[in-house]
Amino acid sequence: MNDAAKDLAHRAHAGQTRKNGEPYFNHAERVMQQLDDPTAQAVAYLHDVLEDCEDPMILEELNRCPEPILTAVKLLTCAPGETYFDFIHRVLASGKQTAIAVKMADLKDNLRDLEEGHQKDKYRFALELLERRGVG
Repeated sequence: MNDAAKDLAHRAHAGQTRKNGEPYFNHAERVMQQLDDPTAQAVAYLHDVLEDCEDPMILEELNRCPEPILTAVKLLTCAPGETYFDFIHRVLASGKQTAIAVKMADLKDNLRDLEEGHQKDKYRFALELLERRGVG
């Protein structure tokens, strides 16, 4: 499944870049590399696809992923109108360790290249919440 997830993420993020100009897919790859579980690795590749991709064929392909992967990807997608901290609390309240582990890896990667300020503080706080309450 990881090869399929990697390919799907690569196609979903084709042409997208991060604020520093690097290909967006590199972020998904780094998040995946922090995880040992194959399901979590697949989710890591796909964690931003629902938020960042509008291609109906790719979204249809995502919807055919195995249930545990699709459930975690949906859980890791901030809903329209949902505040960031409501989103983090929803991930925590789910008790889904795969989603929590992927979100922690995602935050760690995001923190590595953010400048000091509100966004970095917000991610640090979210990571602290997840680390304190989410593992166990």
